[in-house]
Amino acid sequence: MKKANTTLIHRRMKHFVEFIAPERDIDAGVQTYVKAIESCIRSRATAHGLTVASVQAAGSYAKRTGLRRHMTGGSEVEGQDVDIAIILENRNRKGEPITYSLVPDFKRFLIDQKGLWEPHQVDLTKSSAMLALKNQKFRFDVVPIIKTKDPVIQRLIRTTREAYTTSVQGHINFVKELNGKGKHIHFNNGLRLVKWWRYHQQLSSPYLNNSPTGKKVPSFLLDLLCARAYKDIHPRKETYPEMIYEWFKHLHLVCDQRQTVHFMEKGRSRKASDAPWQVIDPKDPNNNVVANWQDFQIRELARWFEHGRDCMIRAIHHDMSGNQDASLQCLTEVFGPSFKTQCRTVQ
Repeated sequence: MKKANTTLIHRRMKHFVEFIAPERDIDAGVQTYVKAIESCIRSRATAHGLTVASVQAAGSYAKRTGLRRHMTGGSEVEGQDVDIAIILENRNRKGEPITYSLVPDFKRFLIDQKGLWEPHQVDLTKSSAMLALKNQKFRFDVVPIIKTKDPVIQRLIRTTREAYTTSVQGHINFVKELNGKGKHIHFNNGLRLVKWWRYHQQLSSPYLNNSPTGKKVPSFLLDLLCARAYKDIHPRKETYPEMIYEWFKHLHLVCDQRQTVHFMEKGRSRKASDAPWQVIDPKDPNNNVVANWQDFQIRELARWFEHGRDCMIRAIHHDMSGNQDASLQCLTEVFGPSFKTQCRTVQ
């Protein structure tokens, strides 16, 4: 009898995970630009009366959970942005508290820098100044973040004037600590598969979609949901199909039953909330990541997990019975047409 980790369905998914990860040659180019961006922002911020406390890579790049850009073959995956967190002191040189978004200022800092990039390659999002480089496989989101009294927590003020708490290093460590040693599949690869699945689901959803004005499923929410599944399911699975099936099954119940997701130690408290669902930031017990989600959006995410669960169990059963074409079709329904394209050579 074949071992589970030698089955065709596992090898297909393993091959796909290797494909959706960012290209391995990306790091050298990234580091060159990170240094240039840091130098630019530090000098310009200082000239404008701001004090940069520290600079560090953040987001999926720092967590090693990013995806490659793939906009063909019925897929719309934007790919990995390199987040650069610029952590600033909470007062300017005059002693005035910083209570406004610095994103427009950061955009101007990058535009004014001569000789490194063209002005028309600089834009802004709600939370960052975005630097997109021609002929490169990545872009940079430069995020101004403000220190708070808590050394672990920072404050992000968006261009919409909305203020959020975050924890740059805390969130990175949270994900990295899940990739323990052992024969089970590493957490970050499972998370990559779920992120890719998210993009495919958003292509056809009226409620959670890829449109510029639509509501998307944030990667940070998937970090927390997958972490909850990874911690709750024992024993941990040794193959991709088993793991993703169990995650989908578990997370369907979590969403459908509006189970609170948190990672807090016993005895810690958080503010009462009347939100229909609570997914709590592991570094800030008062930050509900889905505080502004409506009930119909939660139902939609639950439906996605239910559909993914059903497709994955069918794919596993078809693989066990030797019907590999049917198994592949089920996997393509979960991850999109790019899955079939990238698994053609796997036998």
